[in-house]
Amino acid sequence: MTVLWLDNGLVRLGFVPELGGRLLSVRVGATELLWRNPLLLTDDLSPVGEHVFGPNDGRMGDWVNYGGDKTWPAPQGWAGPDQWAGPPDPVLDSGPYTVDVAPAAVTMTSGDDPRTGLRLTRRFSLARWGYRLELTARNVSDRTVRWALWNVAQFAGGGEVFVALRQHPAPVVDLVAGTGNPRYELTGGGALVPNQDHGRFKII
Repeated sequence: MTVLWLDNGLVRLGFVPELGGRLLSVRVGATELLWRNPLLLTDDLSPVGEHVFGPNDGRMGDWVNYGGDKTWPAPQGWAGPDQWAGPPDPVLDSGPYTVDVAPAAVTMTSGDDPRTGLRLTRRFSLARWGYRLELTARNVSDRTVRWALWNVAQFAGGGEVFVALRQHPAPVVDLVAGTGNPRYELTGGGALVPNQDHGRFKII
């Protein structure tokens, strides 16, 4: 298993490309910002005990939730081939990603997924103030496909999340709710999203 670290003196990023190209650690000083499953991963991103990393498929209840930051196709659903029926997903969510490392950047690329027709690329680059994430989806199938990129990050509890918004008459759109849609407060050029139970929302 490969664990990669990027550090600019302000933020330290930890990646495991074999776990669906995940970013699994964002540390600012001694503070960890991302949540990851302590039953599956240690602080140095090694597997706990006898746990074995590998592609995971099946029903929703079979999903192995490592936490961290990952990219999925949207919309999610089970009504037809134009909806992503994951997680779990053995290619985009839990399959191994190839990796290219530059002095201040890590680029991880998925395998070709036959269900969606997609190949996903996640490029992280360090910046003076933190880091930048660039997402790319390529249609590698012989059919027309239509998907949106859905980046999912699980944050550690005990803090607040600020999300920058573009100017738009309706910048936040409620999606399907788990235990309830997130509460949010628009604050000038951004949205303050307090800690709460699981829900889903989309920033557009």
